[in-house]
Amino acid sequence: WFHVQGRQVLGVDLSERVVAEARRRHPSVQFEVMDARTLSVPEDRQPLAGIWDNATFHHIPPAAAGTKLSRYHAALPSGGILLLRVREGDGEVRLSDPDYPGEWRYFKRYRETELIDLVTQHGFEVLGHAVLPESATPSHSAREISWVYVLARKRATSTDDSQPSVRRIEQPLPPS
Repeated sequence: WFHVQGRQVLGVDLSERVVAEARRRHPSVQFEVMDARTLSVPEDRQPLAGIWDNATFHHIPPAAAGTKLSRYHAALPSGGILLLRVREGDGEVRLSDPDYPGEWRYFKRYRETELIDLVTQHGFEVLGHAVLPESATPSHSAREISWVYVLARKRATSTDDSQPSVRRIEQPLPPS
C-alpha cells in the first residue's frame, strides 16, 4: 500500500523465508532480513517517516518492549508516525502457527489501554486506536481473534508531558 502511494518502503522480517516471499510478491520494494528487536536501519534510510509494525511487537517479551519502542522513537523524526498492530487479549502464550508448521511462536497479548499507556510512556502521542476483528485476505480466511491498533506520532521531545489528543478509529484499517 505504501509503495503504491509513492512512498519509499523498507520491509523487514527475521525470517529469510518471509523476506524471500515478500521480494517475490513485491520485486520493486526493498526487503531485508533484520531482527526488529534491534532495528538497525541503514544510514541511507534514516530517518524513517513512519513505522508500521504489523504483528511483530507482540512477539517481544514485556521486559524488552520498552527498548523496542525506544528504538522506534530514535528511528523517527519529530512528528514521525508509528502504527502498531498486535493480538488482543491478556497474558503471554506460545502457540503453533499454521503458517509455520512445527514451530511454536511467543505472543504477548495486549489490551487496548495497556498498549496506549506503553506507547505514551515512550515519547509518542496517540492519534487513534481501535480493537478490530481479524478480516479475511485473499490467501487466508479470518480467524477468531481481534487486533489492537494504535496510531501514534513521535512527540517533539520525550519530556513533553502534554495530554495527547486521542480518538477512536472509526474507519477500518487496510487488511494486513
